[in-house]
Amino acid sequence: MKYVVRYSTVQERAADLMTVYPLHKAYIDAFEPATDIVGIGAFEDPLTNGSMAIFASLDSAHRFVAGDPFVTKGLVKPSEPLPWDA
Repeated sequence: MKYVVRYSTVQERAADLMTVYPLHKAYIDAFEPATDIVGIGAFEDPLTNGSMAIFASLDSAHRFVAGDPFVTKGLVKPSEPLPWDA
């Protein structure tokens, strides 16, 4: 079982996304060697459609969301992890 988290952009904070992106990218890179992240990225027009991440486990999803700079700095709102039977 894998887990999906959808992220919606906090519109009032959208201007800060590119400033925080390097921290977010470094955070992603720290997870990939452990194969915690199956896939992650923005949808077309991420300001409107948001983004999503697929995690290898529920624990990975919770750990990632808890420390993601986009989340901790209030730039995006994550959904609860949803089980995905891929």
